[in-house]
Order: sequence, then structure tokens, then C-alpha cells
Amino acid sequence: MQAGPLIEWPEPIFQLIDFIGLFLASGAVGFRYSALRGRLATRAGAGATRSLFDDSARQAAVLGAI
Repeated sequence: MQAGPLIEWPEPIFQLIDFIGLFLASGAVGFRYSALRGRLATRAGAGATRSLFDDSARQAAVLGAI
């Protein structure tokens, strides 16, 4: 009986890249709809706070798109 390699190396790397992509996309969407829920729709708030929410939403959208 001949022993073969335990790991076929290209496959784990592809699975890791796939997992990271799915994690970033779902994390960005989850952040957008849980942490920023209702904060982007309301106009009441300071300008700096509003800018922070806009920047956070934009970065979450970029991560989700990538």
C-alpha cells in the first residue's frame, strides 16, 4: 500500500479564498442592515456623526461588492 499526500495543496487555498470572500460579503451586508439600520434614513443628527455613518455604509458597500 502506497501512502499518498494528506492534502492536495491547491484545493485548501481556493477554499480559504472562497470563505474569505463569503465572510466579507455577508459581514458587510450584516453590518449595513444591523448596525446602520435606521441611522441612514434619519436626518436628525450632527454633521460629523452623519458623515461617520455615511462613510461606514460606503465602506460596507465596497467590501460587499468586492
